[in-house]
Amino acid sequence: MITFKINYSPKNRAPEIYRNVSVVGRYGSKDHSNLGMLVRVPEREAGRLDKGIRRFSYEGILTMEVEA
Repeated sequence: MITFKINYSPKNRAPEIYRNVSVVGRYGSKDHSNLGMLVRVPEREAGRLDKGIRRFSYEGILTMEVEA
């Protein structure tokens, strides 16, 4: 699976860098079908119930690079 290094800035917060991120899908709302990406962040996994899946809005992604 391809992994990425993402520099992400949530609204009103400082930018954060996430490494070894895998894109697993997209998310939307009732009005818009594609607002951002569903990603798996291994460093955010917290046990059996939290698999590290997070929502990244397209507007908050500053950079996205392929990791080797």
